[in-house]
Amino acid sequence: ADSDSRTPVSTALWTGVYLADILKYVRPIRGQAKHVIFEGADTLPNGPYGTSERLSWAANREKGMLIGTS
Repeated sequence: ADSDSRTPVSTALWTGVYLADILKYVRPIRGQAKHVIFEGADTLPNGPYGTSERLSWAANREKGMLIGTS
């Protein structure tokens, strides 16, 4: 990337469990469940950080979504 690039880059090495493996274990009801919702434990002025991802994306191990550990 050139020096004017605005794309973030990370060289961190993460460990954890694939979200797809967890979803395979808990077996959400397809057709009813559409998204996976995440909420952070940190306290922010307007409440905890939260986001969501489509279930179809989160359940695909090739997407590489991890539940990271530290």
